[in-house]
Amino acid sequence: MTYSKKLLLIQISNYKLAEIQQLCRTLEIQTIIVEPKDFGKPLGQLAKIAGIQGNSATKSPIKTGSSMPPVEMMVFCGLTSEALDTFLAAYRNAGIAPIGLKAIITPSNIRWDVYTLCRELMQEQLQWGK
Repeated sequence: MTYSKKLLLIQISNYKLAEIQQLCRTLEIQTIIVEPKDFGKPLGQLAKIAGIQGNSATKSPIKTGSSMPPVEMMVFCGLTSEALDTFLAAYRNAGIAPIGLKAIITPSNIRWDVYTLCRELMQEQLQWGK
């Protein structure tokens, strides 16, 4: 089965991973577990978006192979606003522990790697005091 809705899962704790995958199956969202060896690849490539190749358009300030902060991240791809709202409500209702860093793949970040996205999300949290 091919899903148009996808969720990249990055550094998710094992106990949450199974719960999230089960939730995604019921909502027909494909889960893609991003391995550390792939953190230097563009988000679009990780989400298997046609036309996105292996060269990131933005240079990550963190070299591939460097350590990532021990943070969990979810990156959504192909979800409408309604589907995203449905997912987030179902996630809360399922009682799954929160994940602090969440993003949606956009034309602006589709070529970013995981390191760049993590840095940007952490900067946003600091800026907004979350």
